[in-house]
Amino acid sequence: MTTQAECDGRGDCHSVFVDPGTCGCAAAGCCAHFSRCADGGRANCSGPATCLAPQPFCEAPYVLSYVSNCFEGCVRQSECASADAGIASSACPKTPPAPSSSCSNAYVTCFYDNCPGTGRTLAICDGDTYTWAVQTAVCGTVTCSAGASGSSNHTCPSGQMCLIAGHNTVVASCINNDCGQGLVSPECTLFPSGCAVNYSPTDGVTFDCVTYTCPPYCV
Repeated sequence: MTTQAECDGRGDCHSVFVDPGTCGCAAAGCCAHFSRCADGGRANCSGPATCLAPQPFCEAPYVLSYVSNCFEGCVRQSECASADAGIASSACPKTPPAPSSSCSNAYVTCFYDNCPGTGRTLAICDGDTYTWAVQTAVCGTVTCSAGASGSSNHTCPSGQMCLIAGHNTVVASCINNDCGQGLVSPECTLFPSGCAVNYSPTDGVTFDCVTYTCPPYCV
């Protein structure tokens, strides 16, 4: 993806910004500009950074993001894999919004898993037009892969989710969707603390706990 619009339109990557801090504009964060599209539906905004690279300058509403124990750049706070995983359920409709319908919370992300059933929906409130950008896909199995170095790969049944965890050994496993059919939100208590959460209409929900602090997700 080479543009912010393309990157924001996908559920498996996130936009990274650069703020030179030299443009002299008045509004907070107005110097930040799109730099690239990075892997992962959510950014690691908690670190750590153990590299010697200089820390990028990020100004609200942007925050620092990290990758491979170093700095990734600046991301919108709504893209962080924090406690709410970018989903503010109070700002999400109970049912998937219609494409291009109006929204009021810039960049809020809402994911609906109605599987097995009618399908999956990823809805993002466009911060420029304040309308919903919506992606949908039919229900299907969930690819749950620990990667080339992992000890296990699974195909999870439609309606389940994927958990990737480990330290010395990376393990992929299928977990139940405690939210049931509909909006996936932190209130369902299924969000493993400190893990990145990736949402994809085609592949469902994946919790990536590999790059985060152990315990409890160590093998």
